[in-house]
Amino acid sequence: MIECDEIRPLLAALLDRELTATDTARVEAHLKGCEHCAKVFDEYRALRESAVVSPAPVPIDLWASIGNAIDDTPSVDLAAEMRLMRQEMQALREEVAALRYELAKRPAEIVRRGTSLTLSDAPGRYSKPYQLV
Repeated sequence: MIECDEIRPLLAALLDRELTATDTARVEAHLKGCEHCAKVFDEYRALRESAVVSPAPVPIDLWASIGNAIDDTPSVDLAAEMRLMRQEMQALREEVAALRYELAKRPAEIVRRGTSLTLSDAPGRYSKPYQLV
């Protein structure tokens, strides 16, 4: 007869009908002769049966309320926000291009200070230090 330590890992497989016919017969024979393993198997079976839950009834107006919530989403606001973000991205691209142009045009005028670069003749917003990447 098989030992209990060999049987316990096979109990869930027996419930799932994953064992071969030979292994199923061996486990069932052990369960008939071992009260402890039979009790554990019954607990596994009870746990599985309690885990099978019937779906909760869906309220009739659930889909309607979901549809209404979707319809109330301010999609116009989202589209406007996306347009604004695209404009900001374009402005950032232009700023980066202008900085690259200034760096390429006046390499001798760049003063290195620690890990920052300062453009000495850069107009307005380009005169602040930029971190090296």
